[in-house]
Amino acid sequence: MHIISDKVRQLMNYEGDIEPGFSVGAGLRLVLDSSGTGYMLTRWDGTIVLAWPGRTGVISVTTADLKQPEKVAITRVVRGIRQHRTPNWPLWHAMRKRSRGAFTLLPTADFV
Repeated sequence: MHIISDKVRQLMNYEGDIEPGFSVGAGLRLVLDSSGTGYMLTRWDGTIVLAWPGRTGVISVTTADLKQPEKVAITRVVRGIRQHRTPNWPLWHAMRKRSRGAFTLLPTADFV
């Protein structure tokens, strides 16, 4: 397993001394949302790229363009959130074209 996925899992399970705000690569960092129970991935300029409400709930991702290194970092985080799932990037590309908002659901597929 990748170290970023492990850190995300530890943070969500309140294990170890992992604190929000750590870098996940590609200029993205993991922070708590305003409720204190959910999480967000933000760029260093503060732009929210990904949000999820905590242990359960829907993962949403920006409809803006994502660079390949950002997709790799998001994939690592998603695999930490949902251990046996991975983003379905081709489906996300199709969904974001139809989206009318700044965010859309991040479709996932089984990951073994």
